Parts: sequence; C-alpha cells; structure tokens
Amino acid sequence: MKNSLLRENGFLPLLIAYSAPFLNQSLVTVAVPDLAKAFEASASELLWVVNLSAGVGGVLMLVFGPLADQLQTKRLFVVGSLILSSATLLSIGAWSLPVLMSARALTGVGSAMILPSAYSLAMKIASREQTAHAVALLSTASTAGFVLGPVLSAMIITTLSWRGSFFPVVICMAISLLMLPKGEHPKEESNQSIRTALSTFDWKGVFLLFCLSGLSLFTLERLLSFDWWAAALTAGLLTTNYLAIKAHFRSSLTPVISLSILRNPGFLWPVAMIVLTQMVYSAYLYLTPILLQLTQGVSSFNIGILLFAVTSTGVFISLKTSELGQRVGKKILIRRSLHVTILTLCLLSLSVAFPPKAGFILLFTLISLLISFVSPINILMISNLIRSFPESRSSTASAILAFVIRYGYLFGTIIASHISHTIYQNKLQGLTNSLSTDQKTKLLRSLGSAVSESAGLGAAGHGNLVAMAKSAFSMGYATSLLGIAIIVGIVSLIYRYIGSENTKEILEPEG
Repeated sequence: MKNSLLRENGFLPLLIAYSAPFLNQSLVTVAVPDLAKAFEASASELLWVVNLSAGVGGVLMLVFGPLADQLQTKRLFVVGSLILSSATLLSIGAWSLPVLMSARALTGVGSAMILPSAYSLAMKIASREQTAHAVALLSTASTAGFVLGPVLSAMIITTLSWRGSFFPVVICMAISLLMLPKGEHPKEESNQSIRTALSTFDWKGVFLLFCLSGLSLFTLERLLSFDWWAAALTAGLLTTNYLAIKAHFRSSLTPVISLSILRNPGFLWPVAMIVLTQMVYSAYLYLTPILLQLTQGVSSFNIGILLFAVTSTGVFISLKTSELGQRVGKKILIRRSLHVTILTLCLLSLSVAFPPKAGFILLFTLISLLISFVSPINILMISNLIRSFPESRSSTASAILAFVIRYGYLFGTIIASHISHTIYQNKLQGLTNSLSTDQKTKLLRSLGSAVSESAGLGAAGHGNLVAMAKSAFSMGYATSLLGIAIIVGIVSLIYRYIGSENTKEILEPEG
C-alpha cells in the first residue's frame, strides 16, 4: 500500500525535483579546495560561494511558501525548475568568481520556488491515508540530496573537474521536467487568482523577516571579526527590527506568519535546536574537506566517502529515532544526543590539534561517525515545528522549516570560517615579513592559495611557510569546533532547565 504512492502519476518527478536543491547545497562542499585554487579565492569569498544559494533561497522561501498554499499551482514549480537548471549550467561554465557567485544566487531563487510548490503538489496527489507516507518520502528525498552530494561531487572531481560536480543537479531537473507532463495533477490548482494572491500578500512582513535574518548574520560576522562598533550598531538595528516585526504581525490582517506562533515557546525552542544541529553539521562539512585534502593530502574521492558514511549513519539513526525514543524516553534521548555531540566536537578538536603520528584518518573517521547523533534532536524538533501549523498551511510550514535549516547552515559556516581563518592569519602574520606583498597576500588569504604557491615559496627559500600554513589552519579548525561545542553546551543547559517543558508534547514517551 505504501509503495503505491510512488506509482501515482506525477509524484515521482516531484520527489526527484525536491531532492535537487539539497543536492545543489551539498555538492559544493567537496569542491571548496578546488575552487580556492581555480579562482585564488579567499576564505570569505569561498564562504559566499557555499552559502549564497542557501541564503537567497531561505529568504525567498518565505514568499513562495505562502504563495504556494494560496495558489497551489504547477506553474511556480516549472518556472523554479527552469531557473535552477539554467543557473546550474551557468555555474558549470563560470569564467570568474563573480559569475559563479551570481549563478549560485540564482540557484537559490529556483530552489525557493521548487521546494514549497513541489511539496504542495505532492500533498494534492496523495490521498488523506497517504499523507504521512508522502511526508516521509519527501523527507527521504531531501536527505538523499545531502547524502549523495558529497560522494557524487568527489567522484566527478576525481575523474573530471570541479565544473562537472554540478551536473547531477541538471540531470535531476531534466528527468523531473521530462516526466512531469505525464502527471495527472488536479485541474483546479488555484484557490484564488495570482493577482489577488499577490495584492493581498504580506510583503512588508517578508521584508521585515528578511532584514531580521540579514542583520542577525551581519551582527554575528562583525562580532567574530572583533568589529565592536559595527556589531553594536547592527545589534541596535536588530532590536528595532524585532520590535517592528511584533508591531506589524499584531496589526496585519494576513500576516505571513502568525504572531501567536512567533511568541510560542513550543515553536521557538524547536527553531533554536534545529539551528543548533545545522550549525554542527555545516561547520563539520565546510571545514573537513579543506582540512583533509590540503593538510593531510587525502583525495577528494576518499573525503566524499567519509562524508557519505557520516551522513548515511545520520539517516540510519534518524529512522531509529522513534524506536529509541520509546526505549529510553524522548527527553533522555535528546539530552544524551546533546552530550554525545559536545563530546564529539571536543574529540575532533583534540585529534586535529594534537594529531597522532599514525592512524590519523582512521581515528578522525571513527570520531566523525559520532556526529550523526545530532539526528534525533533534529527529527524530534522538526516534528514539533511542523505541528505548530494547520494542514492548510503545509507549504508555509515546509518553507519555514527549509528557512530555519538553511540559516542554521549559514550560522555554522560563518562561525567556523571566521574563527578558523582568524586563527590562521594571526599565527602566520608575524612569520611573513620577509615575503613580497603579493606572496604575503596570497599566503594569508586562504590555505588553498598558500598550497598553490608552494613551488614559488620554496624557490624563494620560504617553503617551510606552507607547512606552517597547514599547521595554522589545523589549529583554526580545532578552535572553531571547540567554540561550537561551547555554544552547544550553553544551549543544552538552558534547554534542560527552561526549554524542555515547552516541547513536552513531543517528548512524552509513546504508548
């Protein structure tokens, strides 16, 4: 009975398309070292390449999610598919870093259209009895995108180049669009006209939420850069923005998100915990390929296999979350998962800061597998967040969830990148006085540039600086993971004594 949904006309192409934005996000992680060498990109520029798609898509999801609930149209899905496909082709042919960044931003626009519209169309195809199974299949599709991305990217980079690593997204979208006309979607797809939906849409609310997201990221970035004046200014603007959001959602007749939801701890705590788990994942996924390929000489293929193993283990633990919750209780499961996560981050930090003389990769792999234990936290909190919305707002709920996940990834990569690069630059700053201005700039911009300049530095009698650069980056990696471990620890303590009572409806033992 469960498998019958996959045989429904039109459901499978929606499932394939739903996985593509997540595939697009995870493919680029393994390609980061190659992009650093190809474009001589700095750490901050690489951060933009990785995060532009998620950042743009996360904000626009707040527009297209509610619109999909109102319009429920296939047109939004098709337009999003064409934009994502075209932007990915532009990424493949990018001849400069600005072009690649622009293409990544456009993939975010396409993703923001595809995710809520595909979700809405899939729910219309599924019968009431098939709803739970449809949600499970869509969740599996998104997870598959994250799981397959690193290993596919690694295989393609090893045999071709970083340009080829974007091809899987194009292939997914081509298959989806070719299969879509065969689908028998409901003829009456709109509850109202496009003009009415656009005229009554809460554009001001979306703009205020966009400002809140941007100011949050910028404040965090300024704090990590020790720019206290700018951080204080943006923090003040952030407070003002938050008060404006409260006032707007209290007075608006059709707010994009209900104020009662935004003020409900049962909604806010799951959001906070989901952001926390995504921070852990993204910091690990962003830094590990750079560390292993450039400081340990591990191939892209082996890095992809490692990330595939870690993510697959997380999927397995996710599927076992309900069973584990019944055995030990969901409150206890979340606490133990948080403890394992903190322990894992500390062990990874120590293994990189003080690597053993032999067996480093094996030790690193075994410890990395433990990071999968953030999965139960994620699954339980996602369940609580989705339950905060009525069924009529399913696409809005899906969009908010995708928004939260993507901004959790952004926070994690920003924290990991800034801490690691600050340590990297500080440890090398005093050792580069004898270099030319050009050599100093390339060495301090990113580790990828330092490694690509190793021959020239060696010929000039500064070959030891490359080894020092690798050591400096390892210390930056260790410090950033330790910093995130401290954040997880603080949130865990607050949640244990304050937050767990606000999510007790999903934490009571089943049965």
